[in-house]
Amino acid sequence: MGVTDYVIKPFHPNNFKLSIFDAIGRKHTEVYDEGELIPPYSGQEIEDSSGVWKAVQYIKDNYRLRTSLEDVSNVAGISKHHFARAFKKVMGIPFSGYLSHFRIKKAEEILQQKSMNITEVAYKVGFNSLRQFERTFKKVSGKTPQNYRKECHPND
Repeated sequence: MGVTDYVIKPFHPNNFKLSIFDAIGRKHTEVYDEGELIPPYSGQEIEDSSGVWKAVQYIKDNYRLRTSLEDVSNVAGISKHHFARAFKKVMGIPFSGYLSHFRIKKAEEILQQKSMNITEVAYKVGFNSLRQFERTFKKVSGKTPQNYRKECHPND
């Protein structure tokens, strides 16, 4: 019959909006000029019990560290399975995708400068291998880190 969600009363208006966005296929995540992926709502508007806002703050502060779904769900204070569902519902993207996009946006900022080589950038933003970094960078940005840097500095 096309049912995509249900709402339990009493409900918060933003949770209702999220259900509507899910039904029409709109993404909740937006990219802002700062290059960070954040929800289009402030932390107070995201349902506190989901722990998603805590997770987003944790990622912003610890993206350089080896971070797993289990680590972040512990910070959020909920099981990793419940957290994974809540994160995707609120953010419109799975946790691992959000973390990868966040790290790549940080890498793009660093690559615009010429202070580090690409391997150093990869490790600085939390990747364990250069190969993984290059694959993820290309998947997210559509170009290799080398080509991205060349576009930022065409006269070099």
